[in-house]
Amino acid sequence: MPIVIAYASEAALNPRLDRAAPAIRTVAAQVRRQIPLVPGEITLSLPALVEACRRIEVNGRCLAVSWELDRALSDEAGQDVLGLCDIDADEPGWAYLAINGVMTAHRPDLALSTAAHELGHLLFDVPAALERGEHGYRAVAQSARALDRAGRGAEGGM
Repeated sequence: MPIVIAYASEAALNPRLDRAAPAIRTVAAQVRRQIPLVPGEITLSLPALVEACRRIEVNGRCLAVSWELDRALSDEAGQDVLGLCDIDADEPGWAYLAINGVMTAHRPDLALSTAAHELGHLLFDVPAALERGEHGYRAVAQSARALDRAGRGAEGGM
């Protein structure tokens, strides 16, 4: 069963953070309610997030999601990156989310926050790109600092 969310994109993608933040928090709550916790656990785990988010429906648009968590990642310039979100025009309806397993090997907190960050791209930026008629989307989190900053300028787009 897919994670299903719906939101008004004009509110969530508003360049004014004070306008976008409430819509983003609402979407985050929708997602959290649909991810089952491991029995006996009180926090979300990376495996639970990945398993629950293999199929996503955002505002009526369905995407199959492939996750990769174990290998090193780099951008097109060869620089190490923490995570990435990618869709390909040649494979509509499919998305690829990856976490740099080497950089997060001993940091489960960083792995989980990076996965949630990349999932955020899938939930907000990918549908917006598709609505604009774009056939591809790619963004990378270049470092853990990108996860702490707000706004589209916090990381490198490709």
